[in-house]
Amino acid sequence: MKTKILDLQRFIAAIKKFHSSEPKTLDFYSSLLIEMNKKKLLDENFISQMSNHDKTIQRLSELLIFKYSTQLIDTEIHSKKFGPDLTFEFNDRTVNIEIVTPLIVTQEKVSLRQYSFSLNDGPKAPTPTEAFKPKTESLHERISSTLTSKCKVYDRYLQKKKVSTNDVNIICINVGFIHGDDLIDFQYMRHIFEKQAGIHINIDEENNASFSVLDLDFYVTKDTGVKFTTSYFDNMKHPHIDGVWIISCNENSLDTIKNTYDLYKNVMYKNANSKIDNAMLSRLCINTPQPDLFADHIRKHRSLPT
Repeated sequence: MKTKILDLQRFIAAIKKFHSSEPKTLDFYSSLLIEMNKKKLLDENFISQMSNHDKTIQRLSELLIFKYSTQLIDTEIHSKKFGPDLTFEFNDRTVNIEIVTPLIVTQEKVSLRQYSFSLNDGPKAPTPTEAFKPKTESLHERISSTLTSKCKVYDRYLQKKKVSTNDVNIICINVGFIHGDDLIDFQYMRHIFEKQAGIHINIDEENNASFSVLDLDFYVTKDTGVKFTTSYFDNMKHPHIDGVWIISCNENSLDTIKNTYDLYKNVMYKNANSKIDNAMLSRLCINTPQPDLFADHIRKHRSLPT
């Protein structure tokens, strides 16, 4: 992809209209645009497609993930025309990443406790405050729908031989632009990709208890009340997708997300037969879901941990 002449004025105008007019923010994204243009990662319509709020945020999100990846991968990164947003080689295998940025999530009002502390007076009693957070059901439906749509995109890539089943094919879902993303239960999101561990207790005639683990499908409920099964990777619903990279990244978190204390704000969920190399995850500072030690103990010992 050739380096192109950038219409910076149009780019900045779109950010001002649809995202922020803060000078620091405008300078930040302008510098990312110039850098990624030099790296030949921008398609010819990159700026012209920033015609509304959603498309503008999608482009800004792509710049962030471009920057995140180019900082950590030491091989050349490409952006294929009519193909995945990012492509690079790692350990003799092609890695493809398609980026999607969900935005429209129903908000719900919640009551939070706000704590304050003074060096002179010590801690004060918490005060209640109201806030809005993404409604869990709406968020899960949005994640599920964006995943499904990008799986269809990969279907087309495979048909047109833009990617191969031998490649590592990844969908990156950046939730960093969802309002109230700090209040998302990121760990609970894992069940969209993995089954839930249900603990089954059996009591015999002599009142002796034994325990086992049941792997249960996770269901997402639409606003209409319709339920549908997810646990996509354990159910092998998308075998051509090796993993889904969930990241919460925006202009405020780009420099810190690699070292975040919250493992699930930057995590890779892998398919059962995934070709994702753990060394690549380490290079990209992407976490893997933590094991459920409680359930694993029951699976092994058929008893509760002591």
